[in-house]
Amino acid sequence: MKLKHVDLAANCIFQDAREVKTKFCKSFTTYFIPVGDDIQQIVADWIAIVKAMAARQIQQHF
Repeated sequence: MKLKHVDLAANCIFQDAREVKTKFCKSFTTYFIPVGDDIQQIVADWIAIVKAMAARQIQQHF
């Protein structure tokens, strides 16, 4: 799964069968269960860190 599949605003992950191996090659959306704002913030922070690291790696190649 790629980070672009995560939609924090909609609280879901869209698993596109063209890019992610899914059962029976079907695309589907998985919704987050409400577990608390603190957990959601941890995930949002982690995604921001991973995206920043990826951006730095791209910049290093140029």
